Amino acid sequence: MASSSKINDLFSSIDKSKTWDAVISLRSSVWYRDDCGVVTPHAVPTAGCTSKNREINLIECIQQSKRFLADSQILQDVHHYPKNAAFRIENFKGHSKEMKDSIIQFLKAKAREQGTEILPRKQSNNKTQYHHIRFCCKHNICQQTSTSKANFNDKLQQPMTIEGREHQPISKRHCSRSSHNTLSQCSMSQPRNEKRRINGQKNKTSTSRSETTETTCKFAFTVFCDKKSNHSDPNDALWYVSFANKPIQHTHHLPLDPEHLTAAKNDLTPEIQTFIKYNVQLNVPCHTIVGLVQKTYNLYVSHSTIRSFKEKELDDIFAKVKKIPHGQDAERLLAMMESMDDISYVYVFHEPDSGLVVYNRIRKSKEVVSSSNNAVHLALENKYRSEIYEMRSQLSLDENTKVLVSICWATDDQIRSMKMFPEFSSCDMTFSLNRLRRNLFSFTVVTGHMKTVTTMHCFMPSKQTIAYIWPIAEAMPYLFGTSTTKRMLCVASDAEMALIDAIRMGTDNKRDYSTGIKHRLDMYHLVIQEWLKNVIIDSSTTLETKQCLKDIRGFILSWFTSIESEAEYRKSRKDFETMYNLAKEVGQLKDHHIIAIDGILKNFDKFRDNCGHLIFKYLPTFGFRGSSISEAENSETSGIVEEYYPETNPFHDFL
Repeated sequence: MASSSKINDLFSSIDKSKTWDAVISLRSSVWYRDDCGVVTPHAVPTAGCTSKNREINLIECIQQSKRFLADSQILQDVHHYPKNAAFRIENFKGHSKEMKDSIIQFLKAKAREQGTEILPRKQSNNKTQYHHIRFCCKHNICQQTSTSKANFNDKLQQPMTIEGREHQPISKRHCSRSSHNTLSQCSMSQPRNEKRRINGQKNKTSTSRSETTETTCKFAFTVFCDKKSNHSDPNDALWYVSFANKPIQHTHHLPLDPEHLTAAKNDLTPEIQTFIKYNVQLNVPCHTIVGLVQKTYNLYVSHSTIRSFKEKELDDIFAKVKKIPHGQDAERLLAMMESMDDISYVYVFHEPDSGLVVYNRIRKSKEVVSSSNNAVHLALENKYRSEIYEMRSQLSLDENTKVLVSICWATDDQIRSMKMFPEFSSCDMTFSLNRLRRNLFSFTVVTGHMKTVTTMHCFMPSKQTIAYIWPIAEAMPYLFGTSTTKRMLCVASDAEMALIDAIRMGTDNKRDYSTGIKHRLDMYHLVIQEWLKNVIIDSSTTLETKQCLKDIRGFILSWFTSIESEAEYRKSRKDFETMYNLAKEVGQLKDHHIIAIDGILKNFDKFRDNCGHLIFKYLPTFGFRGSSISEAENSETSGIVEEYYPETNPFHDFL
C-alpha cells in the first residue's frame, strides 16, 4: 500500500509539473516591477527615459489581472497605446514583410532563451492592423485523424431491386417515369479487400503532437502592427502585444532546459548561418560544429541541420565545377558521331603546328579523313590569324592544345532532302535550342509541298564572318557533294551583315557552286518586323491615319510580292512618293511614324537588289515571295533538335 501511494504521489506530481508559467523577457520603458514585485505601467510619460528601459517578463504584462482596467486606461491615456494593446515591442517599426519576419525571428529567439518554443500559427490583417500574428506553443498542434464517414448505410432496401423514389407533384409529357428507374446498390458491410483507416484512427508516426485538442498546450498570445500608430508614414507603424483573454500557461507537457531545445535551420540568424557555413567549408565534423555553436552562441543545433548545410555546400561546388570548361565534352561528342552510322559530319581543329585541320566522314564511309592547308584554310588563316591567336590567349590555352573550332553534321534523311530540293534554301543562326545556348547555325530547303526541311546543323564559335564562311564554303560541298551545291539557285537569310558577307564570299567559288546563285533578303526582317516594332498605333490614332498607314504598308509590300518589272517599280515608287509627301503635308502622320517609315525605305533602297520580287521572279521560290523563310526554318529546327538530340545528349553539352 505504501509503495502504491508513492507511485500515485509521483504521477500527481508529474501532472502538476505539466502546468507551468512561461518567461519571455523583453526590454520596456513603460512597464516596471514595484517594491511589492508587481508588474505595473508607469503613470507618467517615459519618452526618452533610458534609465527605465529594462528587461520585463512579457507574459506578466499581458495577463489580465485584477488591475487590468486600470493598467489599460493608463496605457491608452498616458502612453497612447491602441485599444487592447498591453506591450509595445520596442526598436521595431514598419509594416513590411521583412519587418514582420524580423519580429517573428526575434520573439522565437527570446522565447527559446527561457525554455519556450513558439510558432506563428495564424497570420492575417484587417482594417485597423497591417499584420495580426497569433503565436502559440509548439505543442498546441494535434495529430491529424481520419475523417472518413461511418460504414453504416441507412437505406434499408434489398440490393439489386428497383430503387423507390419520392413521388413528384408534376409530370413531363412523353417522359415515362419507369425510364429513370435505377437499381439499389446499398450494402450493409464494408468490402472485405478494401484497406482504409477507420473513423478516428491515427497515422502511424513518432510525432510529439498531442492526440486530441483536449491535451494540447493552450499557451498563446497575439502580436499586431497598428495602422493608427502613425497616419503620416506607414513605415513608422508600431508593433504591440495584445492583452490575453485568459491566463497564459503551458499545459500538458513538461518544461525543458533552454540548453536542450533544438533550433531549426529557419530560426538561425544570418550571423550563425555564416558561422556554420565557414566551418563547413573548413571540413569540420558535424559534432564539432554543434559544440562550437553551443559554446559561442549558447544555442543547440541538431546534427541533421549541420548535414543540410553540408549538402547545400556540396551542391554549390558541383554547380561551379560543371561551369568549368574542359575537353571531355568535345571528345564525347566526336565519339558519339563515330558510333552513329546514319550521320555524316565535318569538323575543324586548330593545331598550333598545322593550323586549321579538317576531319570529315562522308555518308556510308567508316573512316575519318583529314585535310589541311587547302586554299580556303590558308586564306582564312592569313586573314584572321590575329583573331585566332587572340581567341586562344583569351581561353588561356596551352600552345600544344588542340581546339575544336566548329562541327557540321547531317543525317541521311537530311542529305536526301537536300539532294531532292536544292534550288531555294535558307540559313539562320539560333542559340536558344540547347541548354548551354551555343551558336547553332542551321540550313533549310523548301520542298515542292511548301514545307521547310532542315538539312544541316553546325555548332560555331561566334557570329563573325570567319565563322559563317567555313560551313558554307567548305562543309556543305563535303556533306552534299558539288553536284548538289551547283544546283542551288537562291539562298535566303536575314539582314545580318556577317552572314550576308559569308554567303556572298562562300558561294563565290565557281568550282562548288553555280554561277547564277543569288542571295535574297526576306521581307519579314526588312519591313514587317521593323513596322510592328516602330510604327506604333494606339487609341489616339485617328481613322484617317490608320488608313494612310495601311496604304503605305501596302505599297511597300507590293515591291516584295507583285512588282515584276523596273517600269512597274518606278511608277509605283512615284505614286508612293506623291501620296507619302501629301500625307506628311496635311499632317496625317505623326513624327514617330515618319521616322520609322523613312528608316524602312532607307533599308529597302540599300538592299533593293537582294529583296525585290522583280530580281527573283524567274527563280523557283515555291511561293516564298516575301515571307520569312528564315523564321520558318527556325521553327522547323526546334522540332528536329528536340526529336534527335535530347538535353541529355552530348550535343547539348557541347563546349
